[in-house]
Amino acid sequence: MVKNNGTSNSIGNQENIGEVIKASVSEEILIKMRNISETLRIGYPVVTEGRTFDFFSIISDIETPLDNTALMFANADEYRNASPLSMLRDRETLSRGRKFYSIAKLNCVKMVNKFTQEISEYETVPEHFAPSRMATLEDIQLVYKESQNSQSIGTLRGLSEFSIPIDIEKLTSVPFGIFGRTNSGKTFLNKILMGNILNTNVAQVIIFDTQSEYGWRSRSDQSPGLKAFFDSRVKLFALDPQQCPQADEELIIDPNFITPDDLIIAFQDLTSFMIDAVYSINRHRTNLSLIQAIFETTEDHYPDGDEHKIHSSTLEGLQRRIDRLNRFSFIREANGKGLLNRLDNLIKDNYSIIIDFGRFGTDLSSYLMVANLVIRRLYDSYSSAISPNEYPRLVVLLEEAHKFLEPSISRFTIFGKLAREMRKFGLVLAMVDQRPSSIDDEILSQLANRFILSLSDPKDITAALTGPVDPSKWKSIVAAMPLRHTLMFGDAISVPTTIEVEHYSSENMKKKWNISVTLDDFKEKLQNISADKMKNLFE
Repeated sequence: MVKNNGTSNSIGNQENIGEVIKASVSEEILIKMRNISETLRIGYPVVTEGRTFDFFSIISDIETPLDNTALMFANADEYRNASPLSMLRDRETLSRGRKFYSIAKLNCVKMVNKFTQEISEYETVPEHFAPSRMATLEDIQLVYKESQNSQSIGTLRGLSEFSIPIDIEKLTSVPFGIFGRTNSGKTFLNKILMGNILNTNVAQVIIFDTQSEYGWRSRSDQSPGLKAFFDSRVKLFALDPQQCPQADEELIIDPNFITPDDLIIAFQDLTSFMIDAVYSINRHRTNLSLIQAIFETTEDHYPDGDEHKIHSSTLEGLQRRIDRLNRFSFIREANGKGLLNRLDNLIKDNYSIIIDFGRFGTDLSSYLMVANLVIRRLYDSYSSAISPNEYPRLVVLLEEAHKFLEPSISRFTIFGKLAREMRKFGLVLAMVDQRPSSIDDEILSQLANRFILSLSDPKDITAALTGPVDPSKWKSIVAAMPLRHTLMFGDAISVPTTIEVEHYSSENMKKKWNISVTLDDFKEKLQNISADKMKNLFE
């Protein structure tokens, strides 16, 4: 059942917070509040008690309606004190009057039959004056169901004592999205979600770590990464081993693996003529890598009148742009030892993979190229597998997803195909972005589950919500979302829910994932052992 993390005074409080004044199946339930509106928050769970059903809802908005009498007396103390209003010095008493009150709008997400406890969709309405109250433990246990692979990312907003279960098996069977503006808490949520996936063993993960957040320790705040908790099951590769000396291996990209699509996605300032030139050079090259062929091509390769002839200005511009690859020390002959040569075996051996970009993390071209190369290799392997069980389920965590999935560029990347096709093969995309409105609408429609943190741009809020839910009902919740909170909806959770994301720390995560000692703990203990004691250990 739903996990109780402590004792609450409010959970057993059956106080009537308001009564129904309007309800519609296609819109919200409106209640006139009995108490001061400041006691409730958007996103809190509320139950409206009908005769047959309890209507489980989420507060989507709270307002104090415009009133002509209030307009007349506001900022007019002398008139207000001389009127009958002067008898209502207590604001709480005033808020319960016929004239001055607040209204709460409730998004009903489920109905619970009082007699059978059967759960159903919202398809009828409570009557006028039906009382509403805060949800209780019993309500929550009826609505939220655990499965064998349930894990939590935090607690129900407004009832912080209770962890809400998410079915990780369902979450990782189809693409899902994590959306939120900068500093809204996406990275911590990502770490918790990826850790939950590893902890339940329902899938493996591959992460392109441009900010050095997911390996041993975060470069920005020193919080532990996934490698710290799941060392034996995670391989850490580094594009820049000098900045990530604790990596298991250096990642080398052999230039022979690079295709036209990799260059087009990496260098998004190529003109249409340059793109045509890349494809033309690729078709006509022989034993050279594509990069070598581009630099060795001259106008003389094509006689006058040849339809494939490349204009000198186009060729020079293309070569100048591709010359940027010389900054990438990880692109060199791999002699069969690069990650791409061993990727299939690592995945089959049930390893998750983190690729740390180090100093290359600030170069968007390196991220776009490496991610496209690696996932294209996985796409080919998964889609051509003879047996459906040949490869384990793999979740691809893709940050800055719109860079790969904008309508103008998605046809050149492997990620568009990944979002549309690969769930049936077990290769699942988890897209992370602060600008969901820039992602191709068709690809957004593939997302079965979404985690929406704070967003400010109305276009992004609409894009993040469009699909499984009616955006108009949830926009106000997302717009007012506090940091480290997320609205989650989809088939991996019982109902759309506002969740306070749990605190990400070494102690909390060890307890959550039942890890007694991490490798970091062991290293710290070794450092604190004296030389004499260390000597005795090995005698």
